[in-house]
Amino acid sequence: MAARLAAAPAGRVTQVFDDPATREGAYRFLENDKIDAAKLLKSAALASASRAWGQPFAYVPVDGSSLYFADPDGTRGLGSIGTRTAGARGLKVMNAIVVGADEIPLGLGHQVWWARTKKRARKHRHERCLQEKETRHWLTAIDGVRAAWKEAGSPCRLWFQLDREGDFQELLRFTSQSDDWVTVRSGQDRRVRDHRGRRLKALVGATSPIGQFHLTVPSSPHRRGRQATISLCAREVTLRLRDKQSGATYDVKLQAVLARESRTTPHDEQRIEWLLLTNRVVTSFDDALAVVRGYAQRWKIEQFHRTWKSSCRVEDSQLRSFNAIIRWATLLASVAMRIERLRDLARNSPDEPATVELAAHEVEALVWLRARREAPTHDIPSIGQAVRWIAELGGYTGKSSGGPPGSATIGRGLERLEPAALLVLNQRTHAARKR
Repeated sequence: MAARLAAAPAGRVTQVFDDPATREGAYRFLENDKIDAAKLLKSAALASASRAWGQPFAYVPVDGSSLYFADPDGTRGLGSIGTRTAGARGLKVMNAIVVGADEIPLGLGHQVWWARTKKRARKHRHERCLQEKETRHWLTAIDGVRAAWKEAGSPCRLWFQLDREGDFQELLRFTSQSDDWVTVRSGQDRRVRDHRGRRLKALVGATSPIGQFHLTVPSSPHRRGRQATISLCAREVTLRLRDKQSGATYDVKLQAVLARESRTTPHDEQRIEWLLLTNRVVTSFDDALAVVRGYAQRWKIEQFHRTWKSSCRVEDSQLRSFNAIIRWATLLASVAMRIERLRDLARNSPDEPATVELAAHEVEALVWLRARREAPTHDIPSIGQAVRWIAELGGYTGKSSGGPPGSATIGRGLERLEPAALLVLNQRTHAARKR
């Protein structure tokens, strides 16, 4: 099922399996309560760990998302998403993905699913313990990746990357005690011990810069493209954390790295500024720059969410039960990570052979399809060539964006490659049986 999905990503079972027998088998699999989605996820996480073998560390971006599913009669076991007044229904999920030290996606790390109840919390959030808050899922996702790494016996160190929503006291306390590296973007201007009442941002901002680097900022609807000059400040800080439920205080020692744009910000825009808290030792400009580069990998989980929803169309699912939806969405999440991996391999390691990620029958089918346009080749194409050919099957021309192929055209191209790849595989199987 996963192999077929990888070749033809789609949100509905009927769009992936057009043969009645295989379609019925897929439905029985997804609706079987003996099939544990956690074990499907575990196999993907162990595969990610095996791909990371030999690398000094692996980035693990962690972030949450909401999946919308139509539920007019309220029978799918879903919960509210977005604002309660909007009335939208769906599932919440906390994802952790794995990215190699070479900045190429390796696969899934962990997923945590839940459905919100209709009832409002009776207690104020400051009066609730961690187990009564959705923020606990950040730590659950981190623990899930660590457990998979331990089972795989991987010596590769993990480096978790979290956005501002991960800036809560239990996670900061975990960060200060963890053997793995963790970087959290500061979302609160916290108290700092023994600095005459100054808070975190003012304290780090007053530190002399240790160096600068240039960052290429692509244009977007809200930001002009430019070469931004980023100054780095870094220092060790001791945060004074207070548990608002018990009133207890804790001192947490971390490294703070401030990356701030200087002198290149357009007058009508806010400057780029990241204040990062980490347990990785920072003693030099190179150390601080490594922390900033690591946090930049967090954007890959947003790209993954976009591919999961657009190219794989996970929200199109019409499965009727909570558990069936999760099983199907987990398979689609692995497919989305494969698309992300293909895209970044083509950009970062374009000269690797196509078989580094594509199956032999997929490569053969791709070369055969290409031979209809130009002179045939008997050489194995590079992954850069192969991904471009796949994207061209999906409508990529290079004219609209001017850049390399993206996830959307790669996803569409895989879907159009699938019939030819299946034909090649059947021919190989038939020939093997005759022998």
